[in-house]
Amino acid sequence: MNTLLKVGTVFVQEGAVLPSEVPLETEDFSRGWKAVSNLDGFAMGRKIENAKWRFFYLAGQRSATAMGNEGQQATISKAVVRIMGRLPRETYNSLEVTQIVSKRFLGIPYVRVFVHARHIQEEMQLVAPEVREL
Repeated sequence: MNTLLKVGTVFVQEGAVLPSEVPLETEDFSRGWKAVSNLDGFAMGRKIENAKWRFFYLAGQRSATAMGNEGQQATISKAVVRIMGRLPRETYNSLEVTQIVSKRFLGIPYVRVFVHARHIQEEMQLVAPEVREL
């Protein structure tokens, strides 16, 4: 993956229904998720609104911490993958990185990443996803 992970990076679920007027360049990130490489959250929101769709910002910030010496980008990626693994997929179809905090504890570097769930849809009101029957 070549996308630089930073505040504003957006991840979209594979198979999410998106407006055809918004050309997204994406790269595989994690199982079921793609990182948007050509737009940040603000620019993506404007383009989606211009296409007469909605880009909802869901309440409730989520976070994860990752430790490691393999470089900050790799550490940020580990934290984001942890967050993705903990969240139920049925409630949203995208995520946006809202804060990244790098620190050290006893000389060991770590990163804490915060994300907000986002949801892209055509309807004006937030529509709950259909319940999947097993």
